[in-house]
Amino acid sequence: MSLLDVTDAEGAATVIGSAGASSDDAVLTKNQTALQTVLQKLVEDGVVPGIGAIVSVNGKRISAYAGYAVLENKTPMSEHSRFEISCLMKFYVSLVALGLAEEGKLDLNAPIGEYLPELREKAPDKAGTILVSHLMSHTSGYRGLNIAAATVKWGMTWEKFVDFFARTEQLFRPGTVFSYEHTEHVILGEILCRIANESAEDLVKERICRPLGIAVNNSPATKSYSSASVVGYASGCRLREFVRMVEPPLGKFWFASLPATALPLEDMAMIGDALVSAATRDHVSFATTCCRTQLEIPIVAIHQPVDYGLREQLPRSFGLCCAQYSNGVLGHNGSMRGLTCAFRLVPHCGAGIVVGTNVWLPHVRDAVMTWIVDAVAGQEQPSNSRRYTPTMEEFCCGFAPSQLAGRYFGALNSELTVTVNADGMSCGARSTKGQIPVFSARFDGRSPILDTVLPIPVTIFSDQESHVPCIRIGLNTYKWTN
Repeated sequence: MSLLDVTDAEGAATVIGSAGASSDDAVLTKNQTALQTVLQKLVEDGVVPGIGAIVSVNGKRISAYAGYAVLENKTPMSEHSRFEISCLMKFYVSLVALGLAEEGKLDLNAPIGEYLPELREKAPDKAGTILVSHLMSHTSGYRGLNIAAATVKWGMTWEKFVDFFARTEQLFRPGTVFSYEHTEHVILGEILCRIANESAEDLVKERICRPLGIAVNNSPATKSYSSASVVGYASGCRLREFVRMVEPPLGKFWFASLPATALPLEDMAMIGDALVSAATRDHVSFATTCCRTQLEIPIVAIHQPVDYGLREQLPRSFGLCCAQYSNGVLGHNGSMRGLTCAFRLVPHCGAGIVVGTNVWLPHVRDAVMTWIVDAVAGQEQPSNSRRYTPTMEEFCCGFAPSQLAGRYFGALNSELTVTVNADGMSCGARSTKGQIPVFSARFDGRSPILDTVLPIPVTIFSDQESHVPCIRIGLNTYKWTN
């Protein structure tokens, strides 16, 4: 089955768009059946071990689940299954920040050094030019931590990070280039804690979850999952081959950015409803008119990949809380330890959609999400609309291929090396085991043939300030250095 044709299940694409448009029980039942058909086909075809999706339009909700939350004991995926929210925590922490700003307790345009004197003392240049809003929009521009290192995952502390922040390189002028850096929300969480005398986790529970009646539980230990916990898997070399992820959650340092907190998809959908549905938003304090307006304001444009193959979807821009996609759609994704979730908001339709699966295949998640969003918004998109073959000039963003050769420093404190010859180019990432392949592009006449190791997009663009080439792998940006 072609993943871009995931909606070919009989009758599915014709009815989901009316979800919530009528109170007629028969219509809602028909929509739920259509959604269930699509998800079940993904499981039956061996694409994912388990998956769930929720569609809510103006307070009317349908949901569907298929497959298993835990393969080993055949625990079914259900409305009780809890997914680790991982990066979605960044969205929730940013909502709290918007609320504190509206209350006059936080200045989004203030340098972070005003709230964190230890950063001002040890890194005066960075702490004086990086604003709170830069943290929220992922435009701080500094080279972050390597989250793949065990000492960083489980041994990092705030004191150690302050020393790292003082030493690390400033790659881009703050506010100019998007790069998804996890420690930005660790810094933001520390600022909120200093202002409110509560941890970022507790502030999210108090200001967002509790008013909606959401009970927050932390994910249990990896080897003793409860019946409600979803287990993450890595995809094997063949369909229906999934390898259980056994890594424990990250340490406490990361909880404002990548926590062990787990929620059912139903609760994630409830938070989205509060922001777009008139039926619920007036009953919670965080969904103010000011907050909802801020969600839709783009702060930084994101260069788009010219290869529209089967890869994770990139947003058009990013704001103070979330990403902005085409046609006014807002959203955020969260992935960790084999799990991946995403939500999208369609404000002009009063719609919220959540999709979650327990294997890290973001292109599958996004294929399902795009189909649902298009159907809800009444947009018809041909299955080949994202299959576009770029020219060499488009792929290289106007650079000659030879100009792209060299080392690139960037996200996750990592380094890329690009080599170029007459046949094409290849890119690898430095690791303790040598170079790990990231992508290759074979030159074939006027168009390169791109091959990525992971199902994520590759974007080449020019830094507007230094005019050197940059490479974005997914949401992580790297800058040419030699």
